Amino acid sequence: IGPILAVILLGIGANGTLEYQIPDYAITVNFTESMLHTLAHTAKEVLLALGLIVLFFAILQIAVLKLPAKKLYQMTIGLLYTFIGLVIFLTAVNIGFMPIGYKMGVALAQANPQLLILFGFVLGMVVVLAEPAVHVLNRQVEEVTAGTVKKSSMMIALSLGVGISIGLSMLRIVCDFNILYYLIPGYFVSLGLSFFVPRLYTAIAFDSGGVASGPMTSTFLLPFCIGTCTAIGGNLMTDAFGVVALVALTPLIAIQIMGIVYQIKTRKSGARITASCAKEQGRDVYALPGNIGSQNSEISNLLLKNGAKIVT
Repeated sequence: IGPILAVILLGIGANGTLEYQIPDYAITVNFTESMLHTLAHTAKEVLLALGLIVLFFAILQIAVLKLPAKKLYQMTIGLLYTFIGLVIFLTAVNIGFMPIGYKMGVALAQANPQLLILFGFVLGMVVVLAEPAVHVLNRQVEEVTAGTVKKSSMMIALSLGVGISIGLSMLRIVCDFNILYYLIPGYFVSLGLSFFVPRLYTAIAFDSGGVASGPMTSTFLLPFCIGTCTAIGGNLMTDAFGVVALVALTPLIAIQIMGIVYQIKTRKSGARITASCAKEQGRDVYALPGNIGSQNSEISNLLLKNGAKIVT
C-alpha cells in the first residue's frame, strides 16, 4: 500500500508530459563482454544497497545489540552469500530473462494474437512455480498450521490465481481498457470474502499476493507484456504495466476461496461427528486426533454443545 500511495502522490505533483521509450532488450552477440560489463555494474549496485544495510546494522551493533564475535562471523558469511546470489541473479535477469520475455511477447503477438490469453494463463501458472518466496511461504504455512493448510493446496491455488491474472492482463492489452475495471471489483471481492473465511486464510491470502508478485514476475512477465503491447501497437505505460498488480490481486481471492471450501468441509465433518455423538447415548468422552482437537475449533465446539468432553 505504501509504494502505491507514494507513486500516486508523485504523479499528482509531476509536471510536464510523460514520454517513454522501449527499453533495450536486444540479445547481444558478444555474450562474454556483455556479461562481464553487466556483472561489474550489478555488483556495484548490490554493494551499495547492502552497504547501507551493513552501515545501519553497525550503528545498532555498537549502540544496542552488542552481539558476540561468533554471531557476527555467521552473519558476515550469510551476507557474503547474499551478495553473490544477488549479483548472479540480477546479472542473469539483465542478460537472459528480460530479453527472452520481451522476444516471446513480440513473437506470439505477431504470430497469433488470439492465443495470447490462453498462453498467458499457462505462462502465469508455470512462472509462479519458480518463485523462491512462494515455496518458502507454502512450507512455513504448512508447518505453522500443523498440516491443516497443505503446501500443495497453496501451490495449486496460487498457480491458478497467477495464471488467471496473466490471462486477464493479455485481455486488457488486446482490448485496451483501464486496469481499474479489474482492481476495484477485485479488491471489493477480496475484502468481502475476508468477512466469511477463517482469519487464518485471510492473513495467508494477503501475504500470498505480495509473495506471488516477486522477482520472476517483474523480470519475466513484465517484459513479456511489454513485448506483447509493442507488437500489438498499444499504449506501453497504460496497457503493459499493471500486470504485477493483477498478480498480487488474484491470490487474495484464490486463497480465500480455498478457505471457504475448507470451512464447508469442516462443517460437514462436524455435523457427522455430532450425529454420531447423538446416537451413542451415555458416552460423554471423545478422543480426537491432535490436529482436529487443537486446530479445528468448529468440530470441538459442536461436540461441547452436545455435552461431550474432548480428549486430544
